[in-house]
Amino acid sequence: MERSGDSEKRMDFDRLRALVWILEEGSFVGAARRLARTQPAVTRMLQTLEEQVGAELVDRRAKPLRPTPIGARVLQSARDILRAADRLTDGTIRGSRQAMRVAISRSLMWHLQDPRFVKPASPLRETDFMVRSGWSPRLYRGFARGEFDCAVLLMPSEWTPDVPCKSVTIRREPLVIIAPRPAHSPEEATIPLSALKKRAWVLNPDGCGFRHSLARSLAAVDERLTVQFELDAAPSEHIAMVAAGVGYSIVPASSLTRAAKSLRVQQLVVDGFNFDLVVSILWSERSNPLPGTHEALAAIFEPSALGPRLQRPRAEPRHR
Repeated sequence: MERSGDSEKRMDFDRLRALVWILEEGSFVGAARRLARTQPAVTRMLQTLEEQVGAELVDRRAKPLRPTPIGARVLQSARDILRAADRLTDGTIRGSRQAMRVAISRSLMWHLQDPRFVKPASPLRETDFMVRSGWSPRLYRGFARGEFDCAVLLMPSEWTPDVPCKSVTIRREPLVIIAPRPAHSPEEATIPLSALKKRAWVLNPDGCGFRHSLARSLAAVDERLTVQFELDAAPSEHIAMVAAGVGYSIVPASSLTRAAKSLRVQQLVVDGFNFDLVVSILWSERSNPLPGTHEALAAIFEPSALGPRLQRPRAEPRHR
């Protein structure tokens, strides 16, 4: 029979999660929400863990909360233990097959329709994927925390990862501004940046890199970005809204060429707006996929997969 207090002495995964999530969220309230526990329960879990370790792990005076020097070491060990535990149940240990947790920018998910992702000769067929999509900055934070083995991100060209990892830049990705296309109008039109003022914009919530680049360009000509419709969705949904005549938007060029409704939108060549992102693939130095897996995955996102329409449009000469 288990003696009273034995459960307090054993290491508990939820106590480790409490430590990790308290420090990731920067508060007991945020950790309690993620653990689906009350705040007092999370506080007690941390206290029990600190008693087991024999040291204070969280600096409770800091706002947001941060680890003590010993807490930082325990935090890394806790993450390693939780990752190892997750791999027992997420399919990673499954005979000779390799599992990879992959983060892919929401704007790039359409690439996985590529036949090379599933063709029999591809190394990718020997790999089991858990794929999550979302905004690139959020996915990168998850990658930095060890939640993913690989990440395919759409980031500014000057950006570099700040955690140890391997990375390669696949291609450049232009951002394009789109508007509803009136009947009998050209598919592309050239306008000055000042013509974008007082427009109805369909954009992602604040924090999106696309929105930030547009706001920065408008600020350079003393114009203010006013967003009428915030739509936290893939570029295809933004294109559909523009095609319906709701307003203007900004999307990656490759998403525009893939959208079925792109024939009802007009791509604007805007003087003073020229912003490119880059598609980068990152993978953890700890991951050990089957030979050729990263190369085969990177090939799906290479420029040759996009077709000839993705050249940045040039302004047509104006006839006098």
